[in-house]
Amino acid sequence: MKLIASLRSKTHDAAAFAWKHHPDANQVLAVATIILVVLAYMALKDTEDTLELSERAWVGPADAKIDAVPQEGKEVKATVSVRNTGREPALDFTWDIKPIVATAAELAREQLATEHVEACFRLEPVRRIQVLYPSAGFGSGFDFSNTIPKELIDDHVVDGTYVILVKGCVAYRTFNKVRHSAFCYFYEAKLTPDPAHLSLCAGGSDAD
Repeated sequence: MKLIASLRSKTHDAAAFAWKHHPDANQVLAVATIILVVLAYMALKDTEDTLELSERAWVGPADAKIDAVPQEGKEVKATVSVRNTGREPALDFTWDIKPIVATAAELAREQLATEHVEACFRLEPVRRIQVLYPSAGFGSGFDFSNTIPKELIDDHVVDGTYVILVKGCVAYRTFNKVRHSAFCYFYEAKLTPDPAHLSLCAGGSDAD
């Protein structure tokens, strides 16, 4: 009997403790509401991110060329073709292209490629300068060019000792964010069979 009485007493004490310390209904409701708000916000952000990835503008290079096989003492024009393969117009489209003459060793420098990408990602698009429409719609892309002076085209370029390096960058706005594409092509007489389609550099290309 004492054992039963003891168990009853302990059960009663436990019930009393639980009753005194049980969470307030308003507190439970408040915590549950906060959790639901957080979950709803996370779901909304996930939906927004997915929508942006599927609908945003995506601008990048399609090809690069020089206008002819280099000849000593004649300038060379380099042209890069870019396309918007996304679904939204690329606003404030701004571009930069820098064709230079370099040695093969300079072309292989990782630091050169890293510096080019970092400089590209600092480029700010110019407001209302140009719009690049999606290529799948009524946009046909855009070609931009720059020239290497004839003074830099010597026999070293002609025989392939030096290479023509074409570094390019585009900046634009999509979904109210600034985006960039950095790219790098080169022409080397010994390795590039067709000046109308330049070779991609091993580094110096990136996008955000």
